[in-house]
Amino acid sequence: MKKSPLRLLILILAGFLVLLIALKIQYPQKQPSLPVIFNVTDFELTDSTDHPFASTQLKGKVWVAHFFFTSCSGMCPITTNKLAALYRSYKIDKRVAFVSISVNPANDTPAVLTQYALRYNADPQQWHFLTGPDSKIQDISEKVFKVGTVDEPVFHSGYFILVDKQGRVRGYYDGMDNKGTPQLFRDIAFLLKEKS
Repeated sequence: MKKSPLRLLILILAGFLVLLIALKIQYPQKQPSLPVIFNVTDFELTDSTDHPFASTQLKGKVWVAHFFFTSCSGMCPITTNKLAALYRSYKIDKRVAFVSISVNPANDTPAVLTQYALRYNADPQQWHFLTGPDSKIQDISEKVFKVGTVDEPVFHSGYFILVDKQGRVRGYYDGMDNKGTPQLFRDIAFLLKEKS
C-alpha cells in the first residue's frame, strides 16, 4: 500500500523533530557570556553598623547594588522585597553580597538603616546598607554606577546592578519588571561558575 505524500511528509517531520530533541539533550545550549560593561570605581561609605565600608571589601564576590531610601513608599518597597528574595536564595553562599545605598542620607542614619535591615533579616556581613554625604552618594550613583539624576536624587533608579568578582558591571536589571529578578538570579549563578 502506497503512503500518501502528506503522511510521508508528517513522518519525515516527526523524525526530524526527534533528531532535534536528541541533539538538544546531548548538546545542551550554554548560556552566552555576560558582557563586561565597565569597571566599578572604588568608593567608600558608612554601613548600618556605623563603620566605614569600602567597595574593595567586595573583591572576589559577585554582588548586586541598588539605590533606595527607607521612607520611600513608591518603588523602594517593591525593589527591596525583590532583592530580599534574592538575598534569601543566596544567604548560605558567602560568595554573593548585596549593597543597598540610601539616596536620602539626611534621614537614613546608620541607626535607621539597622532597623530597616532587621525587617528583612539581613546579615550586615552579606547585605550592606550604606549611607554617607549627599554629594558622595550622588557621585557614586552617577559616576560609579551610571544611574540616577543630579536634579532629583530621590527619584533614583529602580535598577539592580550586577558586579562580578573582579569588580566589573555585567548587567542592569529593572527591579520593577517581573522578568528582571529571575534573570538576575540566573546571571548571579552564571558568574559564580565563571572562571576568572
